[in-house]
Amino acid sequence: AVSIDNLNLTYSELNRRADRLAGVLQANKIGRGELVGILLRRSPDLITCLLALYKAGAAYVPLNITDPANRVTSILETARIKFVITNKDNNIEITEKTSKFYIEDLLVEKNDPLSFVKDSGCKSTDPAYIIFTSGTTGTPKGVLVNHKAVINLIEWVNRTFNVSFSDKLLWVTNLSFDLSVYDIFGILASGGCIRILNDEDRLDPKRQFEIILEEGITFWDSAPQSLQQLTPYFNVSEKTKDYNSLRLVFLSGDWIPISLPSSITSVFSNAVVVGLGGATEATVWSNYFIINEVKTGWKSIPYGKPIQNAR
Repeated sequence: AVSIDNLNLTYSELNRRADRLAGVLQANKIGRGELVGILLRRSPDLITCLLALYKAGAAYVPLNITDPANRVTSILETARIKFVITNKDNNIEITEKTSKFYIEDLLVEKNDPLSFVKDSGCKSTDPAYIIFTSGTTGTPKGVLVNHKAVINLIEWVNRTFNVSFSDKLLWVTNLSFDLSVYDIFGILASGGCIRILNDEDRLDPKRQFEIILEEGITFWDSAPQSLQQLTPYFNVSEKTKDYNSLRLVFLSGDWIPISLPSSITSVFSNAVVVGLGGATEATVWSNYFIINEVKTGWKSIPYGKPIQNAR
C-alpha cells in the first residue's frame, strides 16, 4: 500500500494501524465532524493518521512547518481547530484553545487492551478536509470539501484511466496542495501503491528520475514545473529503454509548457500525458484534456472538458 525508501506497508498492516489509531483518537474525543490540524513528516505514519481520522469520522487540515507562525495561528483560529497532530521534533506554536498530540505517542502499542474503532456515523456530506489557499491575493481562505465530492473524483480518475493494483504513484506534492488528495486516497482506492518521496528527495529532481526508472513508477501527478525540473536528466540515461513503466502523467495547477508533453513521451513512450484543471473549490480537478499531440501553431494546451458530474 505504502512505500518509502526501504520501508513497505501492506494494505493489511496499514489498515490494522489505522484502525488502532482511530480507536485512540476516538478515546481522545476526536470524532465525527472534528477538524484536526496535521503537521507531519512525509512517512507511512502520515498516511496512517489520515486514514485513522476518516475512520474516526474527523476531517484534516494540512499545516506547513515552513509557514510563518501568524499564518498557522490564523488557520487554527479560522477553522476553530481543537486538535493538532504533529511530530515531536516539530516546533509549532499553537493557541490556548488547541491541544497538541504527538504521532509517536499515539502510535505506541501499549500492553493494556484498547477499544477498537467505533462506527463514526460519518456521512458522504460530512467534511473530508479543509485546504487553505496560498493567500497571494489577500487573506488565505479555507476551502471545505466533503467526502461525496472526493469520491466522485476518485471514481472518475480510476475508471477513466484504468488505475489498479498494478499502479505505483510517486507522491511528490505537499499535503497542503490538493493534488495530494488523489495521490493518497485515489491510489489506495485503486489498490495501488503510494511511493512516498521523503523531504530530502523532494528537492532532488535527479533522484526522482532515478526512482521512476528503478522502482517501476507507473503514475506521475504534479504541477508542470515539478516535472519540468526532471527534463535535464531525460537524455542522460539509457536505462529508459529498459525501464519504461511510466504510463500516466497528470499535469495541473499551472500553465503547461508547450514543449513538455513531447519531452515526456520522447523518453517514456508508453506515457499518456493529461492536462487537468480546476479550483480547489471544485475538488482537485473539474476538467481534463488528453494530450495526444501538440499541434503546430498551438500557443497553449487546451483546457479540456468537464469530468463526470461537472459542467
